[in-house]
Formats: sequence, structure tokens, C-alpha cells
Amino acid sequence: MLSFLQDVVLPRFGTNCKVYLVWDNFSAHKRARKLWATAPANVEFFWTPTNASWLNLIEPWFLVLEKTALYNTDLKTTDAIAENLKQGIDYLNSHPRPYRWTKAL
Repeated sequence: MLSFLQDVVLPRFGTNCKVYLVWDNFSAHKRARKLWATAPANVEFFWTPTNASWLNLIEPWFLVLEKTALYNTDLKTTDAIAENLKQGIDYLNSHPRPYRWTKAL
């Protein structure tokens, strides 16, 4: 992770701006919190609350990808799976639907 910050984030954004990284509650992310303490001062980490996977918008995207690319298929090879996933991603990219947050009633 620190190499990612040093090689990708800091050269792009520099040390003059604040960088915020939001993590989900994947157990490996929780265990590594001590490592993040050695990050540069302009980098701040946030973790989504436990049992709040709905805050992680990649989860619904993966669900839609699974339904469009893998559901009800009988794929025998990893190449076939990769091709279906690529076609599913291409479809989702060509038919974007922005997520709209709504107020809970």
C-alpha cells in the first residue's frame, strides 16, 4: 500500500494537497491499520462502518456485472469467463446508469 502511495498517488497529487482514501471493512484492511500510520501526513484514511456494505458502490456494480455476464452460463474455461466479463463490462460502460442516492423513508 505504501508503495502505491509513493509511486502513484504522491507523484500525481504531490504533497501540497490532501489525499483521502476510503476503505471498506475487508478484514485485511482492518489488520493493516498500523501500516497506514506510516503514510505521509497529507494522506488520510477512512473506513466504512461495519455492516454498511451498501456504502461501497462497487458492490452493486459487481452484482449487475455478474447478472449480465455470468448468470445462467456454462463457461468451461477461464478464457470464456474473461471474455464474458469483458463483454459485460463493455455493455455496462456503453449503457451507464448513475447511482442516485435516495432518502430512506
